[in-house]
Amino acid sequence: MRPVPVLVDAVFRPRSATLLREELRFRSEAPVWVRELALVAGAFVFLTVMAQIVVPLPFTPVPLSLSTLAVVVTGAALGPGR
Repeated sequence: MRPVPVLVDAVFRPRSATLLREELRFRSEAPVWVRELALVAGAFVFLTVMAQIVVPLPFTPVPLSLSTLAVVVTGAALGPGR
Protein backbone atom coordinates (compact mmCIF):
# COMPACT_ATOMS: atom_id res chain seq x y z
CA MET A 1 0.00 0.00 0.00
CA ARG A 2 1.17 3.48 -0.79
CA PRO A 3 1.13 6.09 1.98
CA VAL A 4 -1.67 8.61 1.76
CA PRO A 5 -0.45 12.22 1.49
CA VAL A 6 -1.34 14.31 4.52
CA LEU A 7 -3.08 17.58 3.69
CA VAL A 8 -3.77 18.60 7.25
CA ASP A 9 -1.05 21.24 7.32
CA ALA A 10 -2.63 23.10 4.42
CA VAL A 11 -6.09 23.08 5.98
CA PHE A 12 -5.48 23.37 9.72
CA ARG A 13 -2.89 25.73 11.07
CA PRO A 14 -2.74 25.74 14.85
CA ARG A 15 -2.88 29.22 16.31
CA SER A 16 -1.32 30.47 19.44
CA ALA A 17 -3.51 30.66 22.53
CA THR A 18 -3.07 34.43 22.73
CA LEU A 19 -4.28 34.96 19.18
CA LEU A 20 -7.27 32.70 19.76
CA ARG A 21 -8.12 34.56 22.96
CA GLU A 22 -7.98 37.88 21.10
CA GLU A 23 -10.30 36.56 18.37
CA LEU A 24 -12.78 35.28 20.93
CA ARG A 25 -12.69 38.56 22.81
CA PHE A 26 -13.69 40.51 19.72
CA ARG A 27 -16.45 38.04 18.90
CA SER A 28 -18.24 38.44 22.22
CA GLU A 29 -20.48 41.44 22.01
CA ALA A 30 -22.19 41.00 25.38
CA PRO A 31 -20.91 42.96 28.37
CA VAL A 32 -18.81 41.15 30.94
CA TRP A 33 -21.54 41.25 33.58
CA VAL A 34 -23.90 39.36 31.27
CA ARG A 35 -21.35 36.57 30.87
CA GLU A 36 -20.72 36.45 34.61
CA LEU A 37 -24.45 36.38 35.32
CA ALA A 38 -24.94 33.53 32.83
CA LEU A 39 -22.11 31.49 34.40
CA VAL A 40 -23.46 31.93 37.92
CA ALA A 41 -27.04 31.19 36.81
CA GLY A 42 -25.83 28.05 35.03
CA ALA A 43 -24.00 26.97 38.17
CA PHE A 44 -27.16 27.55 40.19
CA VAL A 45 -29.22 25.41 37.81
CA PHE A 46 -26.55 22.70 37.84
CA LEU A 47 -26.51 22.65 41.64
CA THR A 48 -30.31 22.58 41.81
CA VAL A 49 -30.56 19.62 39.43
CA MET A 50 -27.75 17.68 41.10
CA ALA A 51 -29.32 18.19 44.54
CA GLN A 52 -32.42 16.35 43.37
CA ILE A 53 -30.45 13.22 42.43
CA VAL A 54 -30.26 10.86 45.40
CA VAL A 55 -28.23 7.67 45.65
CA PRO A 56 -29.55 5.30 48.33
CA LEU A 57 -26.79 3.45 50.16
CA PRO A 58 -27.64 -0.03 51.43
CA PHE A 59 -25.53 0.19 54.59
CA THR A 60 -26.97 3.45 55.96
CA PRO A 61 -30.45 4.97 56.21
CA VAL A 62 -29.13 8.35 55.08
CA PRO A 63 -29.14 8.72 51.27
CA LEU A 64 -26.29 10.38 49.41
CA SER A 65 -27.20 13.40 47.29
CA LEU A 66 -24.96 14.68 44.53
CA SER A 67 -25.14 18.28 45.75
CA THR A 68 -21.70 18.05 47.37
CA LEU A 69 -20.19 16.94 44.08
CA ALA A 70 -21.98 19.79 42.32
CA VAL A 71 -20.59 22.35 44.78
CA VAL A 72 -17.04 21.11 44.29
CA VAL A 73 -17.35 21.03 40.49
CA THR A 74 -18.95 24.47 40.42
CA GLY A 75 -16.27 25.92 42.68
CA ALA A 76 -13.53 24.47 40.49
CA ALA A 77 -15.18 25.71 37.31
CA LEU A 78 -16.02 29.24 38.44
CA GLY A 79 -12.96 29.83 40.58
CA PRO A 80 -12.62 31.99 43.68
CA GLY A 81 -13.22 35.32 41.93
CA ARG A 82 -16.95 34.90 41.33
